[in-house]
Amino acid sequence: MNKRIWFVAAGMIFLVLGIGSLLTYLSPRYDQDDNLKGKTLSAVELRDRFLKDEETASETYFGQFLELKGQVTDVNADQVIVDEHIICVFDEGEAGKIIRIGQGKEIFFHGRCVSWDSLFENVRMDACKLIEH
Repeated sequence: MNKRIWFVAAGMIFLVLGIGSLLTYLSPRYDQDDNLKGKTLSAVELRDRFLKDEETASETYFGQFLELKGQVTDVNADQVIVDEHIICVFDEGEAGKIIRIGQGKEIFFHGRCVSWDSLFENVRMDACKLIEH
């Protein structure tokens, strides 16, 4: 009887793990480059869309990869601020490139829109990378 319970329990665990693996394997994948098409905005325009209609902008942009352009306002070790209201988290190597570009220069980049802070009116982006123009 005790062996039977262990055998059933082990079978259930393997079944759950197998179904989870299958669902992960079959889940749709996305390509960042495909996701960028048709979504090029200026950093100011993105912020203005959140100011105008926060709910629609959230539904449209959260989780999406966007291509943006804007002027570097501030650079520090872990983030870059573009046009005073777009907070971008770049990889370490990318932030170093922006430091060399300097404040006040226009950059083109893409990244994922992750949040809107209505108190400070900031859009937060992660997974950002520079685009050469």
